Amino acid sequence: MTTPARLTVVVLNYNYAQYLPRSVGSALAQDWPEVEVVVVDDCSTDNSRDVIAGFGGQVIPVLQPKNGGHGAGFNAGFAASSGEVVMFLDADDFLHPHAARRIMESRRADAAQYQYRLDLVDADEKVIDVYPPRETAFDDGDVRKALLSSGRYSTTVTTGLAFERRALQQVLPMDAEAFRQGGDGYLVTVAPLYGKVVSIEEILGAYRQHGANHSQFNTAVAKRARWRVFHDEMRHNALQEHARRVGLTAEPNAWRNDPLHLEERVASLLLEPSEHPDPQDRRSAIARAALSSPSSMGMSGKRRQVMRAWWTLVGYGPKPLAQMAVSWKLQAATRPAVVRKLARVMRRATA
Repeated sequence: MTTPARLTVVVLNYNYAQYLPRSVGSALAQDWPEVEVVVVDDCSTDNSRDVIAGFGGQVIPVLQPKNGGHGAGFNAGFAASSGEVVMFLDADDFLHPHAARRIMESRRADAAQYQYRLDLVDADEKVIDVYPPRETAFDDGDVRKALLSSGRYSTTVTTGLAFERRALQQVLPMDAEAFRQGGDGYLVTVAPLYGKVVSIEEILGAYRQHGANHSQFNTAVAKRARWRVFHDEMRHNALQEHARRVGLTAEPNAWRNDPLHLEERVASLLLEPSEHPDPQDRRSAIARAALSSPSSMGMSGKRRQVMRAWWTLVGYGPKPLAQMAVSWKLQAATRPAVVRKLARVMRRATA
């Protein structure tokens, strides 16, 4: 009998001792017969290492000697892995029992990356939505055209991703300092240059949103926006480098074709202009770039119409209204209850 291919789950942890039993336990409970679990602890200051030790020989512990951030954790976890497919799991998230099997059954010889949907859950694991929302179509197959022109395509976050080992060998280790946060952003930017993206339209795990997530800063929307502008710059630099390696050319000003980047850029400019990284930016110019961008990121025609109206307000409307529109869109917690309800209705109506 042929031995099934091995899948490695790399759990990335920093001060998430309270969530580790659920996260690591979900990796160990997979119904695929060959699953390896690596747990990377990024020099936690809580009792994470005691929790990891409690799993004994069921896991491969990687105890970082100093705090290196997200990218360093990806590098260390991959170096300790042996699976033909490697998936990365943030320690506050968890997998459903069939995740590994479904990924391994979806393998293709020309694939580099697998992506799938997640339950969006709160701190108590109550399901509050699907991530990405069902209305957002995944990109699938050869996504290089979108990558090279805008630096982005429709994908997901760490826990919703798995990669062929041969693709990761081409792109890791990453620059750990450039990607202290957002290591998944690096991988989804460069891995598809080495193979196809396979999208699985199933929910295979859970993405936990709570106050401590990096993806939900406790500080101002502007600070988050500035980080994302920086992160996109680092991603685009990596894209340029890897495109050259495979004989392709990436658009040098790809961000101008990237509506999501432009949203963060205008948020930084509108909400905290004194800290905005580019003093030459003007909100009208950013809006013009967004309105003329060919990238629709899987949007329906109705959704594109709504976004055109939003960009017109943000770029040319009264500044207080533009600031409110940006804040409400990028940080759901700032929306009044009636606006949250209206947003859900509009999302369904424009699917």
